[in-house]
Amino acid sequence: MMRRGLPRRRGPRLVVVGAVIAVLAVTVVPAGAATAATGTHLLSVPAAIARVDQIPCAEAKAPTSGVSVPVAVVRRGLARVVLIGVCIDGAGPFPFALDTGSSLSLIGPALSTHLHLPATGAPLFLGVLGCNPTPHKRVQLHSWSAGGFVLTPQTLAAGRLGSPGQGLHFYGLLGSDVLARFGAIHINYANQTLSVASSEGPPFTGGAPPPGSSAVSAFDAAVHPRVDVAALVFSEQGRVVAIVNVLVRGRQTPFIVDTGAAYVAANSSLASQAGLRVVRTEELSDVNCHAHIPIYRGGGWRLGRFVLPEEQILGATVGSEPLGLLGSPVLSRYGAFVLDYRSGRLLLGPS
Repeated sequence: MMRRGLPRRRGPRLVVVGAVIAVLAVTVVPAGAATAATGTHLLSVPAAIARVDQIPCAEAKAPTSGVSVPVAVVRRGLARVVLIGVCIDGAGPFPFALDTGSSLSLIGPALSTHLHLPATGAPLFLGVLGCNPTPHKRVQLHSWSAGGFVLTPQTLAAGRLGSPGQGLHFYGLLGSDVLARFGAIHINYANQTLSVASSEGPPFTGGAPPPGSSAVSAFDAAVHPRVDVAALVFSEQGRVVAIVNVLVRGRQTPFIVDTGAAYVAANSSLASQAGLRVVRTEELSDVNCHAHIPIYRGGGWRLGRFVLPEEQILGATVGSEPLGLLGSPVLSRYGAFVLDYRSGRLLLGPS
């Protein structure tokens, strides 16, 4: 395998929201046990790598509606990390994190350098944990695939990636800029599969859902929803983010739908609005500076009919207005979910 010998990097994870670039570190493990997703068989790291390796790069095909490809679900603390095998220029598969909360797809610098990917265009300035933004180059992918789905050529940002725990490493993030091109995605944590609603379209540009989109589509009906809520999907300069409203102390508050977030997270404005109590802080380091991340205790908030249990909530440096991250402990709770970018809908429930 071509990933043999690649250096392993650890660090905070980027969360890109429209024009605002912020960070959630996923290396913090809170106290307390998590409730496993319904029917989910969680894999060891070696088993997860073997699962995402099972489709050779040469066998990748154009995606079609409803066809499922394998992903691997690994537990780290409360998190359910979803990995997918990505092939680039015939090399791989390399494990990438499937991350709806990352509005831009990223590739780690080790893999980018290893594959000699050509830089293109002006660099992106990305800030980490409130540190001064630093330039990250854009690299061109001419031939690539994910989970056996052939993808159109695209530019990705090359930058440092996080790791949700010791022993688990991935080489990139497959974000909403790519996933939204398929209209809707269905992640089945129980069966460890990814399905897409359609063949890959052009870059998602957002806009109002089409007339009649309030009806559940045949693809969305793959989930028997216990939670069915509207999602607002925004696009800016190629970046895509999906947001749902969570009822916090009587106020509808935006939360990013984020499979890459290990926990439910809240920025300082939301923590103040919700009266969250800091139970401790974690010191996290990056190359250029240090930061202290608050860990709160809270819950009882409502996402449709679902009441978020009281648990530890991670502080996140995301925006200035109240904003949260709806992480994998919620999204995996019923075993599967559909995020419909085109129709603006999030459905949680067993398949």
